[in-house]
Formats: sequence, structure tokens, C-alpha cells
Amino acid sequence: MSKLRACIVLVFGISACGFHADLNSSGTTPASAAANPPSPGAPAPAPAAPPPAAPTLAAGPAVSSAPGSSHYMGCFIDATDRDLPDLGKGIGGLSLEVCAAQCRERNMKYFAVQNGTGCFCGNSYGRYGKVNDSECKEPCQGNNKQMCGGPWRNSVYQLR
Repeated sequence: MSKLRACIVLVFGISACGFHADLNSSGTTPASAAANPPSPGAPAPAPAAPPPAAPTLAAGPAVSSAPGSSHYMGCFIDATDRDLPDLGKGIGGLSLEVCAAQCRERNMKYFAVQNGTGCFCGNSYGRYGKVNDSECKEPCQGNNKQMCGGPWRNSVYQLR
């Protein structure tokens, strides 16, 4: 089955993307319509429910071609010897946009958010390993619709 990618650009070029099935006008996927053609004289199939709306921004892929955008790299382990060592401060009202701006000012390649309030910058990441995105589900203090890492877990983004 083919899928369509849908993206919503939020603020400062950060976007949320998702997929939905490619449905034709009869509410079936092109592959299922070809495999199961209607019988002559059969009633028309009932239309399918509309595809789900694109997701809100969370830990997960965030891609945009807009200048100054960022791309989600994944959820990574942190330690006291920080994986992204620059900045490293708690920010009240933290959002992805706030941390991205802080790290962009420092000309860093990557930024990471951690445990809802931590913002870190660096030019490399990942020396402690990658973990499942489910470990980076702490809402950002400044925007609870965005996910800002977890305890000793960095949601890492590449600045563009």
C-alpha cells in the first residue's frame, strides 16, 4: 500500500510529519481495489472513514526544508560527562524553538532537550547510545505538546 507523507510546519521551521494511507475515491487503497474489483451489479462500497489527522509534534521525525529548520535524530542516553557539552542549562518555559535558538546562536550543529527543562548544544552526539523514542516522552515545560527528552535522555535535533 502506498502512503502519503503529511507535514505541518510549526514555529521557527520545526515541523511534525506523519503518514496516512493513499485512498482512492471509493475509500479503498489502490492495491485492494485492483485485487478485489466490484462484481457486476453489486452495490457500491460504503466510503471509508477519512484518514487520521497529522500528529502533533512529539519525539519523532521532524523534517522541514525551511531555512533554519531542524531534523529529529532520535532519543539518546546522557551521563554526567554530557553527550552535548555546550550550554547545558535548565530553561524555564523550554520549547524546541527556544533551545534551537540558543544553540543556533552558538553555531552548534545539534541541540538536545532533556527532562522537560534541559537544553544542550554540541557538534556531535550519541557516544552513550541510542534508545527507543518511548524513553523521550517528557513534555516541554514551555509547550506541553512537544516532547523534551526524559530523565538522562536527550531528544536530539540537527540544526540546518
